[in-house]
Amino acid sequence: MTLSCALAGCGVRGSVWARILAEHAAVELTALVDPDLTRAQQLAARLGGTMTCHASLAPAPGQWDFVVLATPPAMHFAQVQMCLAQGMHVICEKPLVEEFAQAIRLVRMAEQVQRRLLVGMNFRYLTTSQYLRRAVREARFGPLGFGQFHYLRQRDGHRDDLNSYALSMAHPMLLEQSVHHLDLVRYCYDQEVVRLCADTWNPPGSVYRHDSCVSVLLEMAQGARVNYLGTWTAGWNGMAFSWRSDFPQGMIWQRTQFGDMVEARFDPELGLTGARFKAPAEAEALRPVPLAARQPFVDDARGLLDEFVACLTREAPLQTSARDHLRTLAVVEACIQATQDRVWVDIADLFAAHNASDLWHVAETP
Repeated sequence: MTLSCALAGCGVRGSVWARILAEHAAVELTALVDPDLTRAQQLAARLGGTMTCHASLAPAPGQWDFVVLATPPAMHFAQVQMCLAQGMHVICEKPLVEEFAQAIRLVRMAEQVQRRLLVGMNFRYLTTSQYLRRAVREARFGPLGFGQFHYLRQRDGHRDDLNSYALSMAHPMLLEQSVHHLDLVRYCYDQEVVRLCADTWNPPGSVYRHDSCVSVLLEMAQGARVNYLGTWTAGWNGMAFSWRSDFPQGMIWQRTQFGDMVEARFDPELGLTGARFKAPAEAEALRPVPLAARQPFVDDARGLLDEFVACLTREAPLQTSARDHLRTLAVVEACIQATQDRVWVDIADLFAAHNASDLWHVAETP
């Protein structure tokens, strides 16, 4: 069975999707859509297929089996509704929408018309993500104790090979980047976030109109805490990625965005001897995790597409559904609310509550 599809959006991410769709044995890419018709035509020429090119998305009933939306998030709500109303399944790049209430409406609509709606959380299909998820589900080192996830990157949205809409959107880091990481926390730890506190801000030097730094403390359903820090405005162009997961019997540590994963089996006796503050060479051995070679942003998206095709052709379960994505967007929405509510403890108020404001406001005499 071959599924016909159209791709809306021929920019940076759309070009990757076009290649993946064109190469899939069970998919026939028949149309490209982009407001810049010349860009769509040039992409079609590079692919060498016979697809038609359109300047706007206007599907007719039964025109395609599914549509892939690689368009800016602000367009998703109307486009997803249009495709679902015409009886088409949809793969939509993240985030599904920028407003949580709209996401709920789309999930309900997709279920009402019995169409599949999948969201492009393809980082779930990274070999690192799959390994961590298996380790957690098998309780290889026992239950999760805590996690620490750092993503520090200098991302200038003015680059030609990046989408520029993030420069002016609200919460660009949270909605465009952190949404991936918060989704991975849910997916890889195989449990939901039940509570959080968060803050977002825009540091000096940011090229973004809105907050490009995100800090979150997550409480997971089984009691573990996960600390997250992410930014697109770093003071160094070197990419810094670190995701460490600690368990009673060991830890798993991913040290780069797409690989360099190590693990260690905890030895309680080792902590009773030797140096109190052990250098890595004095601690338990870090064992490299063997990972199959994969092309980032391509092979992981292929895994996402394979899931979608299997769902449509063999009625296989759809894990990366819009309903599941709703729970990730709820975490994002909670971060926004926590930032707006500013649930902070003011240190000056703490001194005042103890009738000791004079010890806070007056500088200590040398």
